[in-house]
Amino acid sequence: MTDAVYLKDVVAFTDQLLDISRESDREGNGLVLSSVDTVTKFGSAVNTSFESIQRASESNIDLLLVHHTSWSEIDLHLRQEKLARLKAHRISL
Repeated sequence: MTDAVYLKDVVAFTDQLLDISRESDREGNGLVLSSVDTVTKFGSAVNTSFESIQRASESNIDLLLVHHTSWSEIDLHLRQEKLARLKAHRISL
């Protein structure tokens, strides 16, 4: 049996640890996409690329932690496609 934690508890912990209330980039810090209620496995990547999304899916990742999220001003039209793909694979970001 795999232990699971609530996504909201992970978010509360990381938000406090990183003190994101001081961050000005609300789109890029904290929980960007909620796709599950519980997390049993998380992964990390530098960027929210299609490759990292695919590998997270293949590895049954519930929560993908990234250094560079998908920003609307950088990814332009690809941001919504990346978020939709994460959602389809039930991966929170």
